[in-house]
Amino acid sequence: MRVTFGEIDKSGSRFSVEKGEWSDLDETGVSIQDIKIAEVVARSRDAESIDLTGKLAATVRMGCARCGEPVDCIIDEEFYYLVTMQEESIAGITEKECSNEECDILYLREPVVDIDEIFREQLFLAVPQKVLCSSDCSGICPDCGLPKNSAECNCSEDRTNSPFAILKTLKKD
Repeated sequence: MRVTFGEIDKSGSRFSVEKGEWSDLDETGVSIQDIKIAEVVARSRDAESIDLTGKLAATVRMGCARCGEPVDCIIDEEFYYLVTMQEESIAGITEKECSNEECDILYLREPVVDIDEIFREQLFLAVPQKVLCSSDCSGICPDCGLPKNSAECNCSEDRTNSPFAILKTLKKD
């Protein structure tokens, strides 16, 4: 959903977004199970700037970092952006450390905000880097690949034939 600055007034305009293209994260191994809230309120500051405040609440499914079993994660994020058409003043600077406030500024070339892209970015930022199905997850068997939590494999625990077995004999002085 693309919204022009002209569609937004000073009292605020509310936009709700349904599950759509912005929520397609299949290439990352994350799938959205349920979207509870995906809305943004846009308020006009002046002809060149608007404030965006939003809320994203959803349930996503991703694989356990140890065994790969599906795990549901709850995302509940609130966010803020200052969206502006003003020029970013970094001319001639090769490196600059940004403050937290500067990270919330979105510089645009044209007065059109892509709400779907805002939600996609917030979803990427909110998804944890890794999740575990349980804190005592045992992972998978290195020989047969079966999950150790739910399946009994018949693989030997003897790792003496492993190319890394020699490392056990090394001792740190």
